[in-house]
Amino acid sequence: MHITQIIPCLGLFGIVNAATAAPAVLMAQLYSKTYFNGASQPIYPPGGNCITINDELFDNVKSIEITKGVRCDLFYYDVCGTGGYLRITSSTTVIPGRTDFRSARCIFT
Repeated sequence: MHITQIIPCLGLFGIVNAATAAPAVLMAQLYSKTYFNGASQPIYPPGGNCITINDELFDNVKSIEITKGVRCDLFYYDVCGTGGYLRITSSTTVIPGRTDFRSARCIFT
């Protein structure tokens, strides 16, 4: 939808584009259940930021869905880049074994 707004400017009328911004693209979605359901946490751009995993998923990330062209690293500590991590590159992944992740970082590849 394209919206325009007429505003007065020094006695003249100017037309200003007032179109709303497009919603952010979802980079990834974390889930507390094995097959992409249960409690969830979305990850939006900009990529590269370290996010803390929310309370519902804290220590309990069982599956992840990733947008094409995105890579996510799930960390076992509150600070990204500290200690061990699991790198996910496929679009849908059931997390094998250890699921006690505390933070995540996703980037466009």
